[in-house]
Amino acid sequence: MSSLPCTAVGTAVRFRAVAICATLALLTGCSGQSVSPTPTFQDAASFARDASSIALPDVHNGWKARAPMPTARLGPVAAAIGTKIYVIGGYGASGVLGINEIYDTVANTWKTGARMPTPRWVAGVAVVKGIAYVIGGNTGGAQTGVVEAYDPAKNAWSTKAPMPTSRDSLSAASDGTFVYAIGGYEGDRLATVERYDTVHDSWSEEAPLLVAKSGSAVDIAQGTIFAAGGLSNGGVTDDNEGYSVKSNVWTTLAPATTLRQASCTATDDGTLYLAGGSDASGNPLGTLSLYHVTKNAWAKGPSMLHPTIGPAGAIVSGSIYCFGGANQGFPTGSTIFYKYVQAYTP
Repeated sequence: MSSLPCTAVGTAVRFRAVAICATLALLTGCSGQSVSPTPTFQDAASFARDASSIALPDVHNGWKARAPMPTARLGPVAAAIGTKIYVIGGYGASGVLGINEIYDTVANTWKTGARMPTPRWVAGVAVVKGIAYVIGGNTGGAQTGVVEAYDPAKNAWSTKAPMPTSRDSLSAASDGTFVYAIGGYEGDRLATVERYDTVHDSWSEEAPLLVAKSGSAVDIAQGTIFAAGGLSNGGVTDDNEGYSVKSNVWTTLAPATTLRQASCTATDDGTLYLAGGSDASGNPLGTLSLYHVTKNAWAKGPSMLHPTIGPAGAIVSGSIYCFGGANQGFPTGSTIFYKYVQAYTP
């Protein structure tokens, strides 16, 4: 955890998942003010229109509001398994969370699952053979390397071998057997890439990123893991890299056309989607960028219904779902945590 005073943090509004001023009682120089109350979902008029309706059809190449999360939060992770999405952890009005709320994409409804044993936010997550692996993150006072796996069939958690490098603001992706933990923050932005073997419950070190960064948009397509944007040691970056899981090599790709970090991310049919996040000044974004893998080129999509920083992202049946986030990248007395669920259908 950084011990920067709150005044310095407010000047550089960035999604430092180190949780600067997040656990106010633990930091010197912080006022200890409480987090502002969570707004109701209806505070955003655009969402009142159809958030709870399953009768309205999806809008192709457009966004639609879906039933809001029961708990508003910043920096959760989202894991899609079947037609359900498990939104886990995060930081809300009560602090760091271990909640596990399950969204049914067909019924547009929510229910609660077993809580994650280690509450944390800005972790990484990947799904292998129907199991969601939540990796690292921030417990409110420090980065962690803890790895916990959730089995939805049993509605139960199990503890796995810890990640060698404790960090938060990392990203994760899976090739179906291995989980790759990419970048992150632990005293500085990291280029570290570590691979988790889900069969043998063990870790290995892989080739590092070309640019150390946290909060990158990471996903896998056609045997390549993409790490686009993020926050480098020099600020928000347009760096875009591709990693071959076969050759263990990173390659520089076409730079992102919009500077962003801490976005909602998903991949489908060779396209990487980046929605929301924060810009280089820490302002929330509502824009959508599309990276076409085979063309190594970027395009612009329609904007989200509401800008947000630090939402979780997942894809089911071709629709990208973005969960929650906030008006700023770290929790203070002026943070507004969002319950919003925004769905994009290409």
